[in-house]
Amino acid sequence: MTISEIESLILEQKIIEKLFRSPKKIFNKGSFKSYKEFPLDWMDDLNIENFTGIEKSFRSYKKYIFIGMGGAISSVKIASFYFPKKIFYLDNFENEKIKFIQKISKEQESAIIVCSKSGKTIETFILNSILGEKNHEDIYFISDDYDSRFDKKNTFITPKKIPGRFGLCTYFGIIPFILGGVNVKNIINQINLANKECRIISKNNPAIPKIAFLFSQFDQGLKILGINSEKNNYVKEWIEQLISESTGKNNSGLYPLMNVKKPFPYLNFSNDTN
Repeated sequence: MTISEIESLILEQKIIEKLFRSPKKIFNKGSFKSYKEFPLDWMDDLNIENFTGIEKSFRSYKKYIFIGMGGAISSVKIASFYFPKKIFYLDNFENEKIKFIQKISKEQESAIIVCSKSGKTIETFILNSILGEKNHEDIYFISDDYDSRFDKKNTFITPKKIPGRFGLCTYFGIIPFILGGVNVKNIINQINLANKECRIISKNNPAIPKIAFLFSQFDQGLKILGINSEKNNYVKEWIEQLISESTGKNNSGLYPLMNVKKPFPYLNFSNDTN
């Protein structure tokens, strides 16, 4: 099937309507006990009231250190690219990186934000302990559950039914950009606009060509997919995780590779409309 034919098939079978209104017609229940447990809250619009107090909570700081692993830190990496003097992250045990972050953490106007969706990521808490003593008031926590090790007023709880790879639309993804200096209203409006556009029942829906392209590769048995971004490697990392985990684990889906073009089909992310 051509990509155009797949796009038409998506519309004919009303995949978009089913996704938003009747997901049980698309997804297998899998290990979930019921469809009520299904992690689909990433499709909901955001309420700006849930994010308006963030800037005030951090107003006494000038530098922000995020500690986390995998999807919990992917949006932070993107934010650090745009705001390198404000946003820092630690996601590995590289000695030089730890020393660099330790130096920043000792500055009086710095805050540490521990990011762990499950609240049980061992590596994240080890990295936090490596940084040494820090005023309890200057440590924050983002998770989908409260942890008694952290001050409750410094804790931001995310919805349980939003998988880590969609953390861009939760505190994991939004807080770094707010602290970087992006207006919270603009962030929420853009996310909700993207949701609105992805509900369009026509080929004008920006998601449909991408879905059709990915499915065409899978349909042809072409499991390896290249991902390229002209400027920001962290965008590629996020897209790589998004595609690999969304299309299937245990070798059942597509296998995206960064910075690979020929001989594989590839997606290119650029500001160039041409």
